[in-house]
Amino acid sequence: FLNISNRRAAFKFYSSMSPIGEVFSMPLNPYTEFMTQIGVIDGQDLKLHAVDKSFIAVKSNKEHKGKLNPEKALLRGQFIEVLVRNAEEKYMISNSKFL
Repeated sequence: FLNISNRRAAFKFYSSMSPIGEVFSMPLNPYTEFMTQIGVIDGQDLKLHAVDKSFIAVKSNKEHKGKLNPEKALLRGQFIEVLVRNAEEKYMISNSKFL
């Protein structure tokens, strides 16, 4: 859905909306606002609760624990991971019923 420079700029912008700690990170509310503004959350193929569920799944991954990793916000790599999860949900899983 976004090329690399747009993803980088979006992460910087939305992570600066609600700073947590000393590192750039994106909390849930700015993330859902971002997904809504780019039109990914459409209420049919991808709903708000699916986006929230993906966010929580990425944050609950034990591999991402550390003192510089905020408990309730995404780091850059986690941002990419949750984008991939949401893209899979919207474009692959929801459209598999038509295959």
